Amino acid sequence: MSNKSRSTRFASITLTLLIIAALILSGPSSAVTLSITTDNSSYTHGETAEFTGTLTINTNERIPISAYNLTLHGPSGTLIRCVLPSVNTNNYVCDGEIINVTVVQDSTFNYGYGSRSGYGYTGAPNPPYGYSATNYGYQNFGYGYGYGYGYGYSTPLSGQTSVTYTIRWTILPTVLTGTWSAVFSAKSGSVAFHSDAAIFTIGSVPTTTTTTTTATTYTSNTNI
Repeated sequence: MSNKSRSTRFASITLTLLIIAALILSGPSSAVTLSITTDNSSYTHGETAEFTGTLTINTNERIPISAYNLTLHGPSGTLIRCVLPSVNTNNYVCDGEIINVTVVQDSTFNYGYGSRSGYGYTGAPNPPYGYSATNYGYQNFGYGYGYGYGYGYSTPLSGQTSVTYTIRWTILPTVLTGTWSAVFSAKSGSVAFHSDAAIFTIGSVPTTTTTTTTATTYTSNTNI
């Protein structure tokens, strides 16, 4: 093999590796944004905490979302994990707790199967990295979407699209008091996306002290 051939092959390999790195750095995580907020920073037993989790798929992206989750971290390692329903649901049991769920999504945010296509490098001797005719994502590299179900764009669109979960949790007296955090997450195949944690506290209901007044009875004595 001539030096020129070696140089050409080395340049081709280097270019392929650079393309792979660029695809990884600009992969699914940059296409999806998640957030979660609470309606208050502190609650007491018997009150209802409201969490608002939002997933935004950025402009012209196609991300098949297969599941949404709410995770609550509490004192002493307490962990409540909840796989959220895809439609409005009341009295939904999740990890022993009962929640009410409301789901609001853009009209452009659809659920179902679909075909996927794109472009990538497929020529020998290098394996096909990038988008292929059957897998929308990175091929032969352990990354990518490669799934035909879940939420995502039904047609190429401009602008962002989103889905918002409103979760209401009535805090029972059995729930530990102290500092808690809530994380909203979404899953696309083997890839998970997470929001930053929303911090809140839970306290017990203040004890009401009842004061009892005892009346003193005096008897009149006429023999004074």
